Amino acid sequence: MPFPHPQKVTKETFGEDEFKTLLTYIFDKVKYLKARTRGMRETLIPKWVKTYRGIPAEDPASWPWPGAANLVIQVAATHSDELLSRVMTIYQNDPVFIAKILGDFDPNDNEFGGEPQREMLEQFLTDIAYEPEELDLYRVEETGFSSAIRYGTGIFKFPWEYVVEKQPVYIGGGTEEGTKANFQTKDYTRRDGPHPEAIPLADWGIDPKFATLAESDFHYHTHHLNKHQVINKFKAHSEIFDAACVDHILASPDPIPEYRRQIENMKKMDQNDEGDLNKNWDIEECWFTYQKGTDIYRMIAFYHLQSETCIGIILNPYPENIEPFEDAKLAYDSEEYYGYGFCEMLESYQREISSTHNWRTNSRHFATTGVGRINKNSNLSSVVELFPGVLIPADKDEIEPLAFGVQALNYGVEDEEWTWKLASARAGVDPATGGAGGGVVNSKRGIYSAQGTSVAMQQMNNRNNLRSSDMKSCHVRIGRKLLMMYSHFGYGNKLRKYADRSELLKKALESYKEKKLGLVIRPVTASMNKELEKQNDILLSMTLERMYQSDAQLVQALVNPGCPQELKQLFTEQLKAKQYLMKTLLHNFDHPDAARLIPVPEFLKTERKNAINGSPAINGRALQQPGQAQTMVPTTNGSATIPVSGSTEVQ
Repeated sequence: MPFPHPQKVTKETFGEDEFKTLLTYIFDKVKYLKARTRGMRETLIPKWVKTYRGIPAEDPASWPWPGAANLVIQVAATHSDELLSRVMTIYQNDPVFIAKILGDFDPNDNEFGGEPQREMLEQFLTDIAYEPEELDLYRVEETGFSSAIRYGTGIFKFPWEYVVEKQPVYIGGGTEEGTKANFQTKDYTRRDGPHPEAIPLADWGIDPKFATLAESDFHYHTHHLNKHQVINKFKAHSEIFDAACVDHILASPDPIPEYRRQIENMKKMDQNDEGDLNKNWDIEECWFTYQKGTDIYRMIAFYHLQSETCIGIILNPYPENIEPFEDAKLAYDSEEYYGYGFCEMLESYQREISSTHNWRTNSRHFATTGVGRINKNSNLSSVVELFPGVLIPADKDEIEPLAFGVQALNYGVEDEEWTWKLASARAGVDPATGGAGGGVVNSKRGIYSAQGTSVAMQQMNNRNNLRSSDMKSCHVRIGRKLLMMYSHFGYGNKLRKYADRSELLKKALESYKEKKLGLVIRPVTASMNKELEKQNDILLSMTLERMYQSDAQLVQALVNPGCPQELKQLFTEQLKAKQYLMKTLLHNFDHPDAARLIPVPEFLKTERKNAINGSPAINGRALQQPGQAQTMVPTTNGSATIPVSGSTEVQ
């Protein structure tokens, strides 16, 4: 079932009159959007598919002669695949998502504190992203991002599915082995979680006037189903769908859309319209907002346009009314929804390069084959075919060679190369070797520096980085919605695979649900340089080590009875300043949990606590050694004192 557990699904209960109004609204919207996107669905997408696959307009070519050169130079596909390979580097390093802590946690809680929860969420999201039985996110995102790059827009859907299957179980004893009495069945939960898939762009309906998916008030996903799929998907779930309506639509199959036939013909698929399995029903899964009086609802309806029948309407069952859809764009447009893909962007360049290449090839074939002129009074043309090495019984000048297409033998590929460069400039995709050698330390030995490599990778074409970032932004949004679903619907009995860390995962998901744990999830960037990160961490550890030594010296000076009061006050201010500076530095180095790495002296904690409470004096814990008296270190205002060992109290 494409929703959470049936107990979490609520059908609409508006009453008969309001229900009729709602049905009219759905019918009008679906019909309007079908007409609004017909050109995109039936004309542009099939043409873009042919452009990407390099399918010629005529196969085989009939001009300038049958069987002439007919190669399509795949400019759009080459640039699309090149950019896709760079986008998918988000899976090159683990974790797939990077979580950052925004809230405050107990730095001394090493079991359920902020840092353990952050690490657990990163591991959890990475595990389920790769797991084929869970998300299989690599395959899904590669398909969706490829659609976004080719056609300008890619659509992702990840509904929560609850699927229970019957599994046979052998029961030993009581009867002879192998008999039916020895076997029983038990429920096996095949899926209880999100099921991501990339939706074909032709099966997505939205009003193009909305620039973003969040602004749209009505959009739909078309399901192309056969008879058995309709029965299994809808009729079996009477708690949601009307069985009588399902029977009604089964009497009205839809013709297979022409654009689907065109795409299937490109793959040389055999088409057979006989039998129930080849009959088609287009069911529109509509997600929309509906206002009843002053109340606004988020709803889901399943509608069959051919018979004008709605088989079920429910309220949005997802937390905070989120929708399990996300879109990726190659280039955002502030005026309309659909993006601008490479198949549309580079189509004219591809046609020009292919035409030039085939013209040159045909000209060379023509020139090297040769053309001859035979005297019109000769009978040789009817009895002799020319081929290399042939001996011809003919008079002088009876056969005359003609120089057709010979000039083409001297033509190079400059025109094609120049047009390809123009296409690459328009696409903004540099060769994969862009920036190569920028990080070389010693070119003879092939030694590279981490900093140089990082700079070389970041200096690559800005449009490359921009378009890659657009895809990664979608990756981020998908991660947030998935985490939202898991935090509300849970992870079921699969928590046991985390063994003793399952409680930590539950705690992290609960904290996210209650908004006690703030997370910023971002994808790993393509310019991530692990060696550079290691060197940065080494430098950071050296900086922290120097800070630890310096703080120890300052505290030692503070407990010295011979240290003047003014100098003690200066040392205290220095400790505070370094604490602030180092926390900022740690955040810049992507270490958000600074409290775990920067120890704070007890008297500074006490001073801060009293400053918050408004206390004029500080009764902190004494920094004293056994057998020593206490002295007091002045605070920032000079009036309060902090006990320090080794002398009498200093006011």
